[in-house]
Amino acid sequence: MSIRNPLNDTFYDFAWHLFNEDQEGNDINAQAAWKMGYTGQGINIGIIDSGVWSFHPDLGPQRNNTAGQPGQSSFHGTAVAGVACAIGDNNEGAAGLAYDATHSQLFFSPPGDPVVNAAAFAHRNDINDIKNNSWGPSDNGNLHSISDIENDAIIEATTTGRNGKGTIFTWAGGNGGANDRIEYDPYAASPYTIAIGAIGNLAQHAPYSERGSSLFAVTYSHGNGRNIVAPSNSSAAPYTFNFGGTSAAAPLASGALALCLQANPNLTWRDAQHLVVNTAKAVDTDNSDWTTNAAGHDINYSYGFGQLDAALMVEAALNWQPVAPLFMLDGGSIHPVIDIPDNDPLGASVLIQVPTDMIIEHVAIDINATGTFIGDLQITLTSPSGTESIIHTNHSNSADNIDHTFYSVRHWDERSIGTWTLTIADLAAQDTHTLTGFALRFMGTEILCPADQDDNFRLDTDDFLAWLMHYTNNDPRADMNNNGSLEPTDFTAWIAAFNEGCGF
Repeated sequence: MSIRNPLNDTFYDFAWHLFNEDQEGNDINAQAAWKMGYTGQGINIGIIDSGVWSFHPDLGPQRNNTAGQPGQSSFHGTAVAGVACAIGDNNEGAAGLAYDATHSQLFFSPPGDPVVNAAAFAHRNDINDIKNNSWGPSDNGNLHSISDIENDAIIEATTTGRNGKGTIFTWAGGNGGANDRIEYDPYAASPYTIAIGAIGNLAQHAPYSERGSSLFAVTYSHGNGRNIVAPSNSSAAPYTFNFGGTSAAAPLASGALALCLQANPNLTWRDAQHLVVNTAKAVDTDNSDWTTNAAGHDINYSYGFGQLDAALMVEAALNWQPVAPLFMLDGGSIHPVIDIPDNDPLGASVLIQVPTDMIIEHVAIDINATGTFIGDLQITLTSPSGTESIIHTNHSNSADNIDHTFYSVRHWDERSIGTWTLTIADLAAQDTHTLTGFALRFMGTEILCPADQDDNFRLDTDDFLAWLMHYTNNDPRADMNNNGSLEPTDFTAWIAAFNEGCGF
């Protein structure tokens, strides 16, 4: 039986997402992380929203005005800030997960002004360690776009923020349910952000939470009959017991990452992504969507890599080895003119042969297609190892044509080399479509030692066994000659690479 953390906050009994007495284990495991001594102290979370009430007793004393922008408060922004970092053990309300962290208010533009959004992304990234975004385009199933000025500001923040370690961006995965997907939202799906979905108190998918190949992980919000307690911006009713959506899940993830940064301030923005991938736990394990990619990661369209556990994240952060520098690879492009068979689930497929090997984090898939009612289409990318990423599904989008970049994290730690297959199927009658462009781009880690076939950063006889397994299974990683085919001379090339060594 778990033991309650002795916080004296008035409504701590309602904070089931931090400590769930009724469904033990269905929480973010806050008390275990707190008992390790990590509460977010020294970390600042920027709340990009519509304002945070500066006079709230659970938020005002730990507000960082230097890191923020001036403006009015809102219910939504105040609640978001509270889930992340409301002050704990102060006889007020309910604590945030990172209850000793500070926060700053930053503003996005509800009408979609890219200059306003870019200003928030760029603001004081020297002292905004994490930027939480519980907002996004309309959850209407349309394919949305991001402006260059916004995209550049996010990339700049991850490049130069925190003295070069990068500001960490968390993003609510969206509340569009089955008629929308995270891939359609270029902010949440961006390779520079961490998309977070929602589960309820029974640790099951919240129906409103969008699914997708860009989803990193899930954590707790309203669903299965219970909501989230959080501060509000009303002096008459300073707390709400009805907060929820992925708007509440994202700041819970931000709070967990604040604990990790306190434990290890040297974590980079990519370390944070890897940490989420490698500590997330499978949830709702009877769900049929669970599968395992070629690198051994469990993946699910509803849950990403799984649910967040703050204590596991902190433990991993304490002993974290930094990831290698970012490597980007142009995987190639084709410009076919391929008619998609109407109302045919088999669809049409095109191939791209990627000759260069690397360890994947994100895959970018550029798609151009013409035709009416694009909601008829299901689009699937399959890696050389057989892992699938469904990036567009049959839904009610009546728009014409596709010119969109989709992203997937489902191939995390897989290898890029080999044949990638794009399949487009038209699942409804009448409207017709034509594929006119397909390109692949990869982000991840460069392979500096191809002889290290088991990827453990040392050379030994196990690498020969790994090479032999790859050769036997017709795995492109065994192609040491890089000529697109496997042949006995690849063994000679492996011996030469082994003898050359890798400097481990």
